[in-house]
Amino acid sequence: MSRRKHSEIESKDLLSDLPDSILLHVLNFLRTKHAVQTSVLSMRWEHLWKRLTNLKFDSSHFPTSTHFTEFVSSILSNRDNSISLQNVSLRHPDYFSPEILQSFIEYVVSHGIQHLTLDTKFTELPPCIFSCRSLTFLKISNLSTSLRKTILPESLGFPALKTLHLDNVGFITSDDNEYAEPFSTCNMLTTLVIANSFEKGLRVYNSSLTSLTISTSHQYDHEEAHSYKIALSTPRLSSLETNGYLVYQLSSTCNLLHLEDVNFDVTCSFRNFPSKSSVLITWLHVFTNVRTMAISSKTLEMLNVLLFHPSKRTNLPCFSRLKSIKVELGSLSRISSDMEVNRIIEYLLENSPPTSVDIYH
Repeated sequence: MSRRKHSEIESKDLLSDLPDSILLHVLNFLRTKHAVQTSVLSMRWEHLWKRLTNLKFDSSHFPTSTHFTEFVSSILSNRDNSISLQNVSLRHPDYFSPEILQSFIEYVVSHGIQHLTLDTKFTELPPCIFSCRSLTFLKISNLSTSLRKTILPESLGFPALKTLHLDNVGFITSDDNEYAEPFSTCNMLTTLVIANSFEKGLRVYNSSLTSLTISTSHQYDHEEAHSYKIALSTPRLSSLETNGYLVYQLSSTCNLLHLEDVNFDVTCSFRNFPSKSSVLITWLHVFTNVRTMAISSKTLEMLNVLLFHPSKRTNLPCFSRLKSIKVELGSLSRISSDMEVNRIIEYLLENSPPTSVDIYH
């Protein structure tokens, strides 16, 4: 190749010659701040960002909260309003004013938002989001302390929502109701994650739900925490995962005949174990019809203390459909030998048919 020909190829802007659809596809992977910065490259790029369908706002890339909120407002007011939104995420570890948050939510809802992630501090959401017919994925993480939760209504709505992730939220309940029951109107919901969202009573009533995760990162050792309850009415549930501290008593109003997988990873301080042993038993009874169960080192240690007392073992359920148990032993586990594991599992299954046990170190 001649030197002249090579120079011509080098000077040509091959990237800008790509179709808009490809350039927009690439820009949608960037944080919105960086995508907007491409507007200075050339005339071709000046207005391209205005047609983005994915918006990613992160305040860590701005010097002050004011600069960030002004940037968010500017983007929403200058983008092409004929373009629908697919995926919007907002991360801001400070409080959003109710007026700004309401304008933000109203904008994304009116532009057909499908996936929305909110990681910030706020006390409530605008009502329009609960009736949004385009929203299929919602993740809410309230970054404030556990004492200042985001409060959600007692009935959520969400007519098209399939996946819901809630972290550090609470629910409005009437005085005469023991349980909050927010999910019964989410008719399309299949996946639910509840993290640090404590109520004295929470009923997960939903006939379409297939996957449930319950996560607690705080011990909540005060007296009142011992009465926290979750009641399941989820006849199609096939996957149940729990991790963190053992806080809730768990029960189910149905037999969970479709339950295939359980990941049981809970712990508590051993000084609280006498009050938590009965709570652990309630969880085991909910797992009666599971086919595959994974047990963590921390949970195995709790079972070891519980099963050591024959009086406690009289309340153990029969796992009639259980095919296999997987035990994961961490490097810091107090239980280190396969012999100890098999002894604990033997006690656990003494009312159940034989099943295979796989131990992972």
